Amino acid sequence: GGLLMCRRPLFERLKGFLTDPSTVPIAFKTAEETFKGTAVNDLISLTDGASFTGLVDGGEGDNVLFLDAAGGGELKDTRNFNGLVLSRGDWALSSKGDFKEGVLVHSGSALTNLGSIKGDVYVEKGGSFAGKGAVGSLEVAGLLTVNEVLGSPRVKGDLRLSPTAEL
Repeated sequence: GGLLMCRRPLFERLKGFLTDPSTVPIAFKTAEETFKGTAVNDLISLTDGASFTGLVDGGEGDNVLFLDAAGGGELKDTRNFNGLVLSRGDWALSSKGDFKEGVLVHSGSALTNLGSIKGDVYVEKGGSFAGKGAVGSLEVAGLLTVNEVLGSPRVKGDLRLSPTAEL
């Protein structure tokens, strides 16, 4: 099905994941090289000052990456994450074939996808999305930037622009 149908379960699952007592929150506030999760359900947060130069591996279990740094940053390589949530900042993503359950780009954040996202991407009003990388389906209620420099996304499923979308 399209993203309109997927979006609600994604939000619900993420909300459930955030409040689930078995979820292990791990917050990073500094520059790191790599991270390897274990067999628990990790909620990995990157806040102001956090960055990774190498692989961020969620490990086994259900894992979500939560980006909440005003300065944004770059994720070169991620593995074993079900979902990605952008809360604040401009982020560039180069990882390939991760985030099978999808990506949420909230208002006040931006994602430039240079790799491939296995799941669907939902861009809220006030959020923005760009990049020539691949996505499952793409639903945009915010800003979709397509130009010669950034290219255009390769959408494998549906592309939906809501009435609030801007190109």
